[in-house]
Amino acid sequence: MRGKLIVVEGIDGAGKTTIAKYLVNTLISNGFKAIYTREPYHPQIIKLLESKGKELGAIMEALLLAADRYLHIQEVIKPHLEVGYYVICDRYYYSSLTYQTARGADINWIRTINFFIIRPDVSIYLDVNPEVGLSRLSKNSERRLRYLEDIELLRKVRSNYLNLVRNEELIYVNAEKPLSEVKTDVVNIIKRKLGIEL
Repeated sequence: MRGKLIVVEGIDGAGKTTIAKYLVNTLISNGFKAIYTREPYHPQIIKLLESKGKELGAIMEALLLAADRYLHIQEVIKPHLEVGYYVICDRYYYSSLTYQTARGADINWIRTINFFIIRPDVSIYLDVNPEVGLSRLSKNSERRLRYLEDIELLRKVRSNYLNLVRNEELIYVNAEKPLSEVKTDVVNIIKRKLGIEL
């Protein structure tokens, strides 16, 4: 039986990692096989983006992240789905549609170069204002791709995410609410969309 791909999206500081890991633990405690994974995926691509990302620009960034995503799908997502895992992905295709378009790339071109993706079964967007996200980030020493932590850029990114919500590509969750309420909202979405008990 094929597993399910669940994606958690949002700007940095929205709580994606916290919610994604909570979902994995909730699924496992209810008898499901589940795994946490994240994008960017490959250490060498992450290193290149961290060292050169700002100067590479939106086109090169989108190409690198598409290559990274292809590896991620082949090495982690697809193999686990094939043996029945719930794969919980912290960022995915929608991050390219929002971040690289905010930096100037064309959204239809980004869709084209990501033609190979596995469509998620559930895609959740955790919404926070950029000011809230950035204030939360100051406490996180493990964050990556810091060159994207720009308030004006993040306002554009958030607007792009909200457009995807309006297009029904993502399911909206208000992530400025208390964490316990956000967790409840997300679990209820998973239960409703996948028809499982948690």
